[in-house]
Amino acid sequence: MLFRSLEGGSEISSSGGAAFAIAMHVIERGGAVVACSFDDRGVARHREFETIDDLRGMQGSKYVQSDAREGYRLCISMLEDDREVLFVGTPCQVAAVKRLCPDKNGLITCDLICHGVPSPAFWAKDLEFQNSRGFLVPREDVQFRTSDKRSRTNFELCCKGASGKRIPYEKDPYYSLFVKNASLRESCYTCPYAQEERVGDVTIGDCASRDKYPDFHPCESVSTVVANTSAGEAVLKSVLSGEGSDFVDLDFLLEARLNGQLHKPSTRPGLRDFVYIDLNTHDYRSFAGKYCERVTIKWRLKRFVKLLIPVDARVFLKRKARGLSNRG
Repeated sequence: MLFRSLEGGSEISSSGGAAFAIAMHVIERGGAVVACSFDDRGVARHREFETIDDLRGMQGSKYVQSDAREGYRLCISMLEDDREVLFVGTPCQVAAVKRLCPDKNGLITCDLICHGVPSPAFWAKDLEFQNSRGFLVPREDVQFRTSDKRSRTNFELCCKGASGKRIPYEKDPYYSLFVKNASLRESCYTCPYAQEERVGDVTIGDCASRDKYPDFHPCESVSTVVANTSAGEAVLKSVLSGEGSDFVDLDFLLEARLNGQLHKPSTRPGLRDFVYIDLNTHDYRSFAGKYCERVTIKWRLKRFVKLLIPVDARVFLKRKARGLSNRG
C-alpha cells in the first residue's frame, strides 16, 4: 500500500511516517519499540522506546550502519518478560533479531527498503569536520532528509528544528558518496535480502512509483508499506482501523520493478575502490574537496526555483500541464 500518517509529528519522518504510526500503535497497547537513533555523540544505535514522546528520536533516515547489539539484548530481555516488541531495522538486522529470538511470541519486525550503509567511522569523521565548521550541532538531532514547502523531500543535512545551516548532499562528501553508492559496506553490494521476498513482518520505505498516484497527498512524502506475514497484516490492520492514517492500494509488481532494492542489491561503482583509501590517507578537508560534487549553474538555478515556487504550486502547475496534454 501507499501510506501517509496523519498524526502530529509525522512531518519529521523521512517518508510517510509508517514506522512512526506502527510504533505508536505498539506503545499504545503496552508494548515497546527497539529502533535506531543518534546518541549525543552522533553514533547510530538501536535502543528502546517506551513512550510516544520518546519516539521522536527514531524518526528520520539515518544513512549509517547502526550498532544494534544493545537492541538485540533488549529484544531478548523484553520478550522473555512476555512483552510485545516492535523491532525496526535494516533487513540484515531483522534477520539477526529473528535468529536470536526464534519462536518468540510478541516479536513484530519491520525491515527497511535499504540501499546499503557506509562505515560508522566515515560518518564520525564527517561529523567532526562539519562540527568544526559550526554545523550539525547537537549531534543527536541530525537529519538526513527534510520536508517543507520547497519539496516533499530535501536531501540535506541539518538538525531538527534548525532554521539555517542546511547542507545539501552535494556539498557533503559522506552524503554525496552515499547517494552514488560509492561508500557502502562491501557486503551491501551482494546483499541477499534485497529482493521481493522480505525478511520482516512488515516492509517500509520510499515509494518509487508514487507518480502513478498523483492524487494521493501530492505535496507530501509517502511510504511504501508491505505486509509479508499474518503478524504484519494484523498490525497494519490495527493501525489502519484508526483515523490517524491514509492509504491506497499499491501495485507491488510495478513498485518492485522501479524500486531497485526490491529486486537487487546496489551496484558497486568503480569509485568504491578508492574512497576508503583516500579517506585514510588524506586530511578530511582535501578529501571533501575531492569528493563533493561540483556546484553548477544548473544546480543553483534548480534550488532557486524550489525556493521561489513552493511544492504545492509546482504540483498545481504539473496538473494543469497534464490536463492540457491529455486534451491535446
